[in-house]
Amino acid sequence: MKRLMVTLVGMAVFCGFAASAGATYSLTLGAPATVPAGGTLTFAGGYPTGYKVWVREYAQAGCSGELDIVGSGVASPTGYSIQYTLPTTAPLGAHYYRAWGQEGDLSDCVTVTIEARGTAPPASRENNVFLCYSTYQTDPGVFGMRAATALLAQGYWSPYAVQGIVAGGTNIGGYHLVCNLAAGQAAGDSTLGGAGEVYGAGSKPDVQGVPGHYPVLGQ
Repeated sequence: MKRLMVTLVGMAVFCGFAASAGATYSLTLGAPATVPAGGTLTFAGGYPTGYKVWVREYAQAGCSGELDIVGSGVASPTGYSIQYTLPTTAPLGAHYYRAWGQEGDLSDCVTVTIEARGTAPPASRENNVFLCYSTYQTDPGVFGMRAATALLAQGYWSPYAVQGIVAGGTNIGGYHLVCNLAAGQAAGDSTLGGAGEVYGAGSKPDVQGVPGHYPVLGQ
């Protein structure tokens, strides 16, 4: 009888672990493609609100050979953001990172190239664009153009443009941006550009999927 009880307890522990390890929450990770040694590396992504996220560095491409955890944070309704200041002595070249969620979820492996100080262009020279990475978001996040191009390929999406300006919202021209459409809403054939310009249906094939261009609701 005692052996049976031990076996049942062991099975319960294993089942609890399996449930955690089999979690299916969506965990994404975005990072700039390049950063200078000694600079600050910002990781951002989506995960359910209130859940903790850790970012770990790896020794090899594909995120094998675990090294140190470089930072952690807790996801909010707009996702999470974790900053890591690189040592000035960080080896130059490719570095590999992956996010871990508290429910056992893993993000894709991302590669960041560490450059010598002074070789990376100032951040102000790169245009910023808006992207969404979580169905829990209302307002989009802000990303550099180069990072945004890679993130779109990983499943991020451009927010939708809704006519009218909202106090405290993400406003461009006469529109505001939202990450998710309400029931019954759909994107039309027009597209909003980053300077507030609106492209008609004929231009849609040229701007669709390009960072900094946002489908207009019902137009």
